[in-house]
Amino acid sequence: MGNSSEAHQDNFPFLHASEWPEGLTRWLVVAMWTTTICLCVLTNTLTLIAIGRNRVLQTRSYVLVTSLAAADLVTSVSMTSYLIRGLFLMPLTCHTLYVNDVLSIVELYGISLRVFHTVAIAVDRYICVVWPLRYTTMLTSSTMVAMVAALWTSSLVVIFAYFSFFFVGEKSACESRINPTFDLNMKVGTSLLISGALFVCYGRMYAISRQQKKRIAQSNLPNNAEESNKKRERKSTLIMLTVMLSHLVLWTPHFAVLFIMYAGSRSRILLRLQPYFTYIGTLNSVTNFGIYTLMNRDMRVAYAGLLSCEKERSARNIFVVSAWK
Repeated sequence: MGNSSEAHQDNFPFLHASEWPEGLTRWLVVAMWTTTICLCVLTNTLTLIAIGRNRVLQTRSYVLVTSLAAADLVTSVSMTSYLIRGLFLMPLTCHTLYVNDVLSIVELYGISLRVFHTVAIAVDRYICVVWPLRYTTMLTSSTMVAMVAALWTSSLVVIFAYFSFFFVGEKSACESRINPTFDLNMKVGTSLLISGALFVCYGRMYAISRQQKKRIAQSNLPNNAEESNKKRERKSTLIMLTVMLSHLVLWTPHFAVLFIMYAGSRSRILLRLQPYFTYIGTLNSVTNFGIYTLMNRDMRVAYAGLLSCEKERSARNIFVVSAWK
């Protein structure tokens, strides 16, 4: 590629590159990406509409579910930039470097939204399990909506932080605008810290839930209402735990490759595998639809009513604060 290519390899963080297959395999990969993105948009749109149409689902418990569906919708749309980068900007040159930086930041918005929502769900379930009597007072409707607003705002702050590097210092045409140390800390460091914190959080919730179940079983006076309530909360926690685990399992290969690349690896095999690992992570935006369908009866009923064109049950707007009980 000449001198410009050499300058590019010396100055550009290797992890921003990837090698897409050639020939028929390339278009099969493109078809996989396109199909998955369309499924993401379809399933999460169905979830939003189903919650908006059903009075039963318009409760405080579904505020984060609704926001997560919207975040998955944004993630699926933002990941089209990865498809564009792979098709038109690889292999990277000095002329395509700037556009590649911008598109890689666009991808990050959807991913950061998802990560922040996973943390918020863990906090919600932790308070519900550890302090059940204080749950309704600690997380009121207005508090939940404020939490959702903070999640979306935090993702915007992350994006603005990345774009700030475009205006700091002078860089050559063959040098990435993204600070590699900041990128490492945000993508890999934050991912590792959050993953560890989530496992500790859900482990603690599991232990407390077992203790509560044992206490109810050993109680001399039957308390069907308490037992029913605890069983419902355990079911909800199990669903959210499944959502969290699917996020960690599907995105871990992507972040593991980034970590290996930042550690100094220049393996061409990793470059070839990167599009597939990122694709696996994108599948996470579809899995929640399957989790809700299999594990949540109210959501199954809502989906069935929506797909069968059942008459709308509620005309209330799900985005109005007063609509959430």
